[in-house]
Amino acid sequence: MQKNKRKTGLSGKMSIITFVLILSTSAFAFEENAPRGALWYNLPIAETSTQEIKPEIALSATKRSEIFRLAATEALNIAIENPTEENINTYRIMQNFAVNRASNFTWKWL
Repeated sequence: MQKNKRKTGLSGKMSIITFVLILSTSAFAFEENAPRGALWYNLPIAETSTQEIKPEIALSATKRSEIFRLAATEALNIAIENPTEENINTYRIMQNFAVNRASNFTWKWL
């Protein structure tokens, strides 16, 4: 009688190697002081205030729109003159806000 010998071919060896690699790399994932990124640092997240700023004087919708338009134009001009990441992001945030408001109006209009 011939004994049943378990053959571990190339695919069997590869699956064992893969399994061992997964276990060895996952062990580092649970360390608290383990580095989390290869090319960057994990900076602590700055705490932001969740309090809303309430204006003391109630402005009309026309006046608020005019003030926003002036602030957006100023942010655009600053970003064009000094194109730093902060200046461009400031204008981009204001532009996205204006586009979202216009889109909401359009969808409710239809």
